[in-house]
Amino acid sequence: MKNNTGCRYEVKITVGKSLDGSPIRKSFYGKSKREAKAKAEEYLIENGRQAKDPAYNVTYKDLAEAYMKEKESYLRPNSVYRMKTLLRKTIEALGDRKIVSVTKRDVSDVLNAMSEKYTENYLKDLHSFLASVFKYAVENGWLSVNPCAGIHYKVKNKAKERRVYTQEEADAILEYTLRRAEGLSVHLMLSYGTTISETLGMQYNDVNFEEGTIRIERAVTKIGGNLDVNDPKNKHRKRVIAISSETVELIRKNCDPSFRYLIHADDPESPYDPQRWRWQVYAKFMQAAQNYIVDNYGYEIEIINPHELRHTRATLWVEQDRNLYAIAEEMGWSDLQMLKQVYGHPDIQKIKNMLGISNANGNDNEKDRNE
Repeated sequence: MKNNTGCRYEVKITVGKSLDGSPIRKSFYGKSKREAKAKAEEYLIENGRQAKDPAYNVTYKDLAEAYMKEKESYLRPNSVYRMKTLLRKTIEALGDRKIVSVTKRDVSDVLNAMSEKYTENYLKDLHSFLASVFKYAVENGWLSVNPCAGIHYKVKNKAKERRVYTQEEADAILEYTLRRAEGLSVHLMLSYGTTISETLGMQYNDVNFEEGTIRIERAVTKIGGNLDVNDPKNKHRKRVIAISSETVELIRKNCDPSFRYLIHADDPESPYDPQRWRWQVYAKFMQAAQNYIVDNYGYEIEIINPHELRHTRATLWVEQDRNLYAIAEEMGWSDLQMLKQVYGHPDIQKIKNMLGISNANGNDNEKDRNE
């Protein structure tokens, strides 16, 4: 909005309270938001807020720890654990800085400095965490503007492109999973795109052998050296997945009903430790599968990480023109946004084929003409 000086940007802050306790608000204007904010903060300093209002002296460390304490009351333990690592990193950078003195440039400088060491995805997590902490300050009236909004920073360590198996390679691995009892976890992850935590959380009673389904009810993670069995990552990950008759028979053949979990070590009541599973089961099985495929198929496969099995499954389904909503349902995505993020460069000809749209030059492909 404009005032009578022609300034376009307004910052409104609380400058005190009336006798009945209601806040007194005051507007400050500038030719930019930064200018308006500077005028507001100058007013506060000149009018003694620094002495009267303890909130003015809040440091980033105080703010971030208060924000984290509130979040801990309802977040899942593994989410809290992940956020605490971000908390430590940002406190190292901004610790004792007064939050009212932190500018967009400061936040950009912090992230640019961290770009030397961290990957693109981790920088995004750091930026998101900082933005949430400062949003908390705005919501509590300690700041009028979030300094994390609209900032730019350099990315020096690009996220590695995820690897996937071809359909031929995936089929060869799945064929080998039918030969080895310890291949069940790989079979489930590569066939249905379940995560490590979801797969290790599957219990025998979750399987409906008649309908051919498995309920995804829980996730197994390791937090601070201890196993945590909790709800999946979000409400959409708690779902029922459809499985084939081949998978049903594989579970019947390799799983003991006296053990609670489908994938287990020695304790009949406990799930497999995810870290132990990686090197005791996954690494050994995939090495054996690699040797088997060389001997029986004549080519060598690369051993990718377990999460890339999920990526492989989604990729193969998309390439096979499977229903996108069915893929999202099976994978536990709330909508198609994850598919857009993972497959950001769509095959336009494939989309035209799926929707029955002819090419602009009139030369449809052979599949279109036959249909």
